Amino acid sequence: MSRPVGSILAKLQILHQLEMARKLATAVLQYHSTAWLCPDWNVNDISCSGNADHTSDEDINEVLQTLHLSTRFPPQSSIQVLRKPHDESQLKYLYGIRNLTLAKLGVALLEIGCRKDITELDADRTPHRAISARKILSGRPLLLALLGRKYIKLTRQCFRLAGTRPLRVFEEFGFDNQQAVI
Repeated sequence: MSRPVGSILAKLQILHQLEMARKLATAVLQYHSTAWLCPDWNVNDISCSGNADHTSDEDINEVLQTLHLSTRFPPQSSIQVLRKPHDESQLKYLYGIRNLTLAKLGVALLEIGCRKDITELDADRTPHRAISARKILSGRPLLLALLGRKYIKLTRQCFRLAGTRPLRVFEEFGFDNQQAVI
């Protein structure tokens, strides 16, 4: 049975979080400029199979081996444009998002790191998940502290990237084109 990975986030331990983040980032970096990945994707567009109801390391490792992205071509109507914020203070968080697909990678990395959906982390209910993530990352995200400064830096970097060759920026984090994808 295939299920969205959002349903297993709370069961992940640190090593599982890092492994899921690595696999997801590699896949997104390889597919971000293709029609295979909708620009406004989210963590529930990634599925897994297996028995995630058990929380043993072996069960979770098996589930992580089955991660896969949705391969549906997105209909034109599903590509959402960021809405204009109603509040001027939100504009600074919206400004600078140059690549929505990669910004959504930042959202997913934040959700994996916090083991929660972004809507549970944002009390203000901003008009877009990317804005919520930027607001959380602009401070000191204590929920990500266990994963380390490099993880936080990588997550923040997703909101600054533009163009079709972000892989060069990610090389300092150990990503390369030769790694297997989800």
